[in-house]
Amino acid sequence: MVAENRISKKEHLVIDLTVAMSVLSTALVFTALGYFWGFNRGFLLGVDTTTELLAREGYVKHTRLENGELKLLKLNEE
Repeated sequence: MVAENRISKKEHLVIDLTVAMSVLSTALVFTALGYFWGFNRGFLLGVDTTTELLAREGYVKHTRLENGELKLLKLNEE
């Protein structure tokens, strides 16, 4: 009689669940990292770009500091 290496249905289910949980947890970790890194970078880039555009088009009162940074002024400030 030939000995067969068969995995029972219960063992097969445990292996499938282990692989599925590993893949799912890895996907969640890297999705969260990408979201936080991308959000922070995108948010800052969006704020800088919008502020520069509004200043260049004359929609906000501003001055340029010596280091090139943009300083927004209040409406009643010169």
